[in-house]
Amino acid sequence: MIAASLAGLPYRLAYPALFLLVEGESSGIPLPGETSLIVAAILASQGRLSLPLVIGTTAAAAIIGDNVGYVIGRKGARRLLTREGRWAERRRRLLERGEAFFRRHGGKTVFVGRWLPGLRVTAAWFAGAHRMPWWRFALWNALGGAAWATSVGLAAYFLGPAAFPVVRSAGLAGVAVVLLLALALVVWHLVRRSRSGKPAIENGASKQHRWLRGVRGRSSPRVRARLAAPLYALYTKRLRRAVGRAALPQHVAVILDGNRRWAAQAGVTTPGAGHRRGADKLEELVDWCAALGVSEVTVWALSNENRARSGGELEALYEVVADKLEALAERARRLEAPMRIRVFGRFDHLPERLQVAIARAAATPEREGLRLNIALGYSGRDELVDACRAAVRALAAAGVPPEEMAQRITREALAARLYTAGAPDPDLIIRTSGEVRLSGFLPWQSAHSEFYFTDVYWPALRELDFLRALRTFQQRQRRFGL
Repeated sequence: MIAASLAGLPYRLAYPALFLLVEGESSGIPLPGETSLIVAAILASQGRLSLPLVIGTTAAAAIIGDNVGYVIGRKGARRLLTREGRWAERRRRLLERGEAFFRRHGGKTVFVGRWLPGLRVTAAWFAGAHRMPWWRFALWNALGGAAWATSVGLAAYFLGPAAFPVVRSAGLAGVAVVLLLALALVVWHLVRRSRSGKPAIENGASKQHRWLRGVRGRSSPRVRARLAAPLYALYTKRLRRAVGRAALPQHVAVILDGNRRWAAQAGVTTPGAGHRRGADKLEELVDWCAALGVSEVTVWALSNENRARSGGELEALYEVVADKLEALAERARRLEAPMRIRVFGRFDHLPERLQVAIARAAATPEREGLRLNIALGYSGRDELVDACRAAVRALAAAGVPPEEMAQRITREALAARLYTAGAPDPDLIIRTSGEVRLSGFLPWQSAHSEFYFTDVYWPALRELDFLRALRTFQQRQRRFGL
């Protein structure tokens, strides 16, 4: 009704009225600004108004109104978000995320928001509340205001009254797209939360997920996982294809860490349950590497320090390792999945059944295929000590006098007596569970390796996480000290 009244105004009053309606809507007042532009453009098509003046007036009004909205957001909305109170911490986090968003996407949001009902005003408010630099806002706002006034004005000029449903449908379609993007963002956020394989509520009551207990119940992680599964599958397929096109590491080493913490977070109390789940994950890792063409994999399954754990847990761990070695040895003997297994470390303190399983795994036939190296009873310091002792014994057996032995111990002499002698050094070392250290894993061999640390516990590692590690490796430039 208000917009239609433009048709009854004198020529000289139509432009000020159009300016006030558009500027008021852009400032946040519920006025029919866009509708007034369409009416004015239709009047221009009938020769009653000038189209360039209509577009210019509308663009100026939109730009000025949005700048008023920016000031309102900077002065008023920000004060609301930063005030103390019950939800102060949550508002603070929201403000930080908003500022990060507007640093990256503020210009595009202000520009595109011009065409979307509702976002037209709130984009300027939020830009001000989240401290988007004014010069940047003014630039994108001027571009958006001019483009909006020109596009809508020309559409109404040529389409006439048919422009109303066209513009309205386009605006509603834009709102639908924004809502779908927001939904996708929520799903992506939930996917990131579940990356570590931890339950949504950690330690009984995580601050960030405490509300999930009352709203969604204890089944919410499973529901979210099912909802996110199609997205995971698509992303994994896309990432697998991208990683396969670039140069891959030929030797990948993995520190299998986080079995006990995964079991504790999942509420599993059966002794060795986390280790058994981690042992099953090893076969998945072998499949991923074989499919991609990674030729050698080394895993650290048991350290010398692990032998200091409690008796019941240690027995369960030994049992799991022995069972998995036997299963891997059986798999290595199958023609359809050729694999060579090498086990290294100190075995003299390991139980008899595990030593038998080690011997059986080491006896797998030498065939072409993936080479799997498993470190058991391993310590990097012990490996270096054993290499030095072996080098000294060899020199003594050759009759080298003690005073000449120091000169004979070289890099090549020690490398030839390491547990991994004859194998290439790892290109990439991955450690799961969030620990950012090697803990003595392959200290000699890792001199030029690339490291990748992930928060995901080993039993929860997915192919997607592994592919991300490979992609990170491919993005790095290896210099080898040069």
